[in-house]
Amino acid sequence: MHAFFDRWGTFAVFLCRFIPVVRGLSPFVAGVAAMNLLSFYLWTLLGSAIFCGGLALLGNTLGVHVNLILPALHRWGYAILVAAIVIAIAIAIVSRVRRLRT
Repeated sequence: MHAFFDRWGTFAVFLCRFIPVVRGLSPFVAGVAAMNLLSFYLWTLLGSAIFCGGLALLGNTLGVHVNLILPALHRWGYAILVAAIVIAIAIAIVSRVRRLRT
């Protein structure tokens, strides 16, 4: 993660707000890297506001259309689950192949 901070600089704090697990670890790396505190607060505020606002907007939108969404999930739920598993396995394989090439 330190290499990620080196590559992206203070903007990395903003990007980390959107990545699960990394979201919780990025403050420690920023502290070890002696990032400017004001810069850290500003990027964190911006990233968190967009992330949380987006989730709230998504929840509100889905809640309004729940009568349309639930029947589709009941009908296509297993197909969506299988597709998600296949995509996850494909990503893992591609990642492993790339890592072995270097």
